[in-house]
Amino acid sequence: MKLEKLACNSCGAPLEVPESANYVTCNHCSTQLAVNRSESVTFTEAMDLLVEKTEEIGEQLSDLSLHNQLAALDRLWQLEREKLMVAGPNGSLRIPEEAASARGTATSVSFLVLWTLVATGITGVIAISAFPFGVVALAFPAFGINGIVSTLKSSAAEKDKARRYRQSEKRYLQKRAELTARLES
Repeated sequence: MKLEKLACNSCGAPLEVPESANYVTCNHCSTQLAVNRSESVTFTEAMDLLVEKTEEIGEQLSDLSLHNQLAALDRLWQLEREKLMVAGPNGSLRIPEEAASARGTATSVSFLVLWTLVATGITGVIAISAFPFGVVALAFPAFGINGIVSTLKSSAAEKDKARRYRQSEKRYLQKRAELTARLES
């Protein structure tokens, strides 16, 4: 077995190490050493320094992984958030709100009920007196009834979207808080 002559990286004591050894312990200071070899040089390095560096790199990788998970979570939330938002009257997106939906529904339905009553009063006489052509006049009250049904359907859809938005936002905030807590610990 061929031996290599090296020096302890910790205390400088001379060492004779088998060529195949990757790890040795210094007989003088008891430091555990890693034997590093390249084409032009062979040297020792104290293992405790390697362990510290490895642990430090591991912590940095863990932090980086958590930062990446946070960034991915934020991107996914933005995509989901946009899908759950509703278009306002000017085309801009807004967060769906049950209260706003209820106010808009009440206003629209009130107007459409009034429309239907007035249209029925006006066109009812025409429909009866000008039968069968007067039946066309019933389109005006039918427009009001159709509008009421459409408004109630869209209101229900927006309420459902508002509920799904709140649930999704709650899940997102919980996951984000968990990742942030892990990052800060």
